[in-house]
Amino acid sequence: MSFKKEILTTLCIQVIGVGGAALSKILVSRLYGPQGQGYYSYILSLILLWSSIGQFGFPQSLLYLLNEIKINCDWTKSFIIYYSFLLYFISLAIFIVVKIFFIIFYSYYSEIQFIDSLNLNLNEFFLVSLSSIFLIFTSLSRIINLSEKKIVKYNLVTISNNVLFILFLIFIPFKDYTQIKVIIFISYAISAMIGFIFIEIRYNNIANIFSKQFNSEFFKTIKNTFFYSLWSFFPSVAINLNTTITYWQLINGSENSSFAGYFSTSLLLLSFALLPLNLISPILFNHWSKNNHELEVILISFKKISRYGIFLFAFLTITLIILSSLIIPIIFGKSFQPSVLPTQIILLGIYPNYRIRLYHSFFLSIGYPRKVAIAELLRTILLLALMSFDQFKNPLSASVIWSLTSIICCGQLYYFFVQTSRLKT
Repeated sequence: MSFKKEILTTLCIQVIGVGGAALSKILVSRLYGPQGQGYYSYILSLILLWSSIGQFGFPQSLLYLLNEIKINCDWTKSFIIYYSFLLYFISLAIFIVVKIFFIIFYSYYSEIQFIDSLNLNLNEFFLVSLSSIFLIFTSLSRIINLSEKKIVKYNLVTISNNVLFILFLIFIPFKDYTQIKVIIFISYAISAMIGFIFIEIRYNNIANIFSKQFNSEFFKTIKNTFFYSLWSFFPSVAINLNTTITYWQLINGSENSSFAGYFSTSLLLLSFALLPLNLISPILFNHWSKNNHELEVILISFKKISRYGIFLFAFLTITLIILSSLIIPIIFGKSFQPSVLPTQIILLGIYPNYRIRLYHSFFLSIGYPRKVAIAELLRTILLLALMSFDQFKNPLSASVIWSLTSIICCGQLYYFFVQTSRLKT
């Protein structure tokens, strides 16, 4: 499949998944209001944070190594299976130890709120942890399809989470919004099964693949995977940590999760504006990493996409800022009116966020994940420092901080981009 066909196929299929994600937030907002939306967004951000920690940068590193070093695809499939089961057994062991501790010292362990702000007891906490592991396996399994240019399968696995969640939300409604985590768990479990089927594991290889390759080449592959993963790991965790900490601070700054619900609406519209690039960025990364010895070709492609983005995102910024005061009350409900101004503020960061995502694909594809890690860690440190002040624990301040830190991060990555371009050429 040609590069243009890959992008068109991706756009066509993922529109369904993105529509499902948007519709799920709209339905949660309509069913449970700002408080339910805030709770749902907080739970989801926590799952994404845990999964980014558990992934350890492997989605980016394994795809890069599959394309660049041409590591064995069967080895990669087996690694994904073993690694996912390892995470499961580690989580299960921790859960059993903690549960025994509570049974011995607290007869009422099941009533203890393991995380007060999330209203999670120990059993529910384990359920959310399992959801993260399912998401990790889904994310890792997708890279096999992407590397093998099975774009349709890659996209179907990608959209399955959102489509399944929206179907379960419609057909299994809960009166209590805190039960949303059950729907997330079921959706992610089924999505992981779909991912497992699509990577087409040859079962006789699963048990034997490692024993056959315990040689110097095997350990060289492990070393390359680890070091690339390490630098891919930091920005992934930093990005998800930004969202989780923001929701946590907003919940602490109010009597319930309403503030988080308002800010979640702002982030949703920002994500919608960035939709074109979010859909094709994995394809760009995959395409560029296969041509990373031809930097001039990558730079031409990068500059062309950047040039188109200026006009597209300038139009989106102006349009969404003007229409947001009408869109939000109509779609999410009148109770979300307080999120209008924060949304207009955060939408000012559309173009910087567009460039940030583009820089991510560029640096990761040419084997420079450290540049991305440094910029994202600096953004996270700045965001955490600002959000720690009590006067900033509201949706409007959070939006200002997000826009400001995005501009600073974009400037840092631009500096790295200029440096790298001059060095390479």
